[in-house]
Amino acid sequence: MIILSRGEEANAGLRYILDNGFPNKEDAIYISVTQMAIINYMTQMGYVDSEYYDEYIIKIEEILEDYEQYCTNGKWIDQCEEVKLVLDLFNKPVEIQKEYKKNYTDEIILNGDSELKKSEDGKYYETGLLSVKRSDVSEYSVELIKVPYGTLVIDKNGNEKTKFNINDEFKIKVPVDKVNSNQINVKINIDNTFNTYYIYKSQHYPTAMSYKKMSLDDGFINVIYSKSYSKNIKKSKEFYLDIKADSIVSVPPTAAYIPLIILSVGLLAIILSFTVIMKKVKNNV
Repeated sequence: MIILSRGEEANAGLRYILDNGFPNKEDAIYISVTQMAIINYMTQMGYVDSEYYDEYIIKIEEILEDYEQYCTNGKWIDQCEEVKLVLDLFNKPVEIQKEYKKNYTDEIILNGDSELKKSEDGKYYETGLLSVKRSDVSEYSVELIKVPYGTLVIDKNGNEKTKFNINDEFKIKVPVDKVNSNQINVKINIDNTFNTYYIYKSQHYPTAMSYKKMSLDDGFINVIYSKSYSKNIKKSKEFYLDIKADSIVSVPPTAAYIPLIILSVGLLAIILSFTVIMKKVKNNV
């Protein structure tokens, strides 16, 4: 009987391999390809002794060269897209992990020019292009909290929408004639599910799916993978966006009619006075 204990989550490079290989792709070819990609990745990352897998790595390199040649020389011309996906399992994970580690954040961050400035046509205050950053998240939504009537969330092509992929950009537009404050409130909501994989350890001799030799005092400790688990993230963060100070409508829309009302009352008084005077003149003639 094999006794396993669950350890830490697989890192970003491994998640990429497993998300794009076996078990998520069940074609027979992906079983061996995924095994090779894991060992190749772990060797590049220094997690295994390269000498331990020297012969195996040489074999991997030979197979990859065959894949590329078969695609480029026309033998597998109708499978080039599939070949590219296989090669990506070997070529991408290290950079993905380095980039992930460099830019990791578990906060919801709003990037871009969030100050609302008057648009060229003068009808709106609008932000620059905004984007959201949060590691391990692929989607988010923008919720308008305290904003004037008619405020819009649009994508970079001008289409109105509130749900975005993590690499998308958006803008917020506020009608000029509806603004009576120098600030609006928006909320970024994360309600996202993604795959994660847990590392399981056993006391059995390493197999091709293993990638790490632990302390020899404990014997050989395998590190193997379970099926993917769905991990759900529910988080929100509110942001306060300022309207550029020198372009704020400083009086409420109703107040704008006060000068007109005063002018109208003044004109009416003049007309009435003139009418009374003319009647007196007429009566005296």
